[in-house]
Amino acid sequence: MKYPNAKVKDAEGNVDVPFESCTPKMVDDKIVELYVYIDASCSIIVKNAEGHVQIIPTTTTKVPPEHSPEHSISLKFPWWGWLTIEVPWWGMYVFLNVLAYVQRMIEFLTEKLIAKFRLFLIENFP
Repeated sequence: MKYPNAKVKDAEGNVDVPFESCTPKMVDDKIVELYVYIDASCSIIVKNAEGHVQIIPTTTTKVPPEHSPEHSISLKFPWWGWLTIEVPWWGMYVFLNVLAYVQRMIEFLTEKLIAKFRLFLIENFP
């Protein structure tokens, strides 16, 4: 083992902090693979090293311009599709409003009929 201990500098600036070391792993006689677990609250600086990152090819997708016909959803959705969505909603809206109106009219006419019946009873049966 060539380097039994490496010298490490701690947060206060002390250089002689012992750190266990071992023979580095060589790959293709050029690259040393370095795996270090560091707490998120700490930082580390590696000197005289080059970083090599594997380049992953990416695929690019063409995004249509914002004002192009391909970008507009209204042109992709057929006009009859909007009718099949809107007509039932408007029909339900009109139906429920007519139903509420009929219910109010029934309540109004019932109250008027009860008032006339009470007046009839008072006049004919004192």
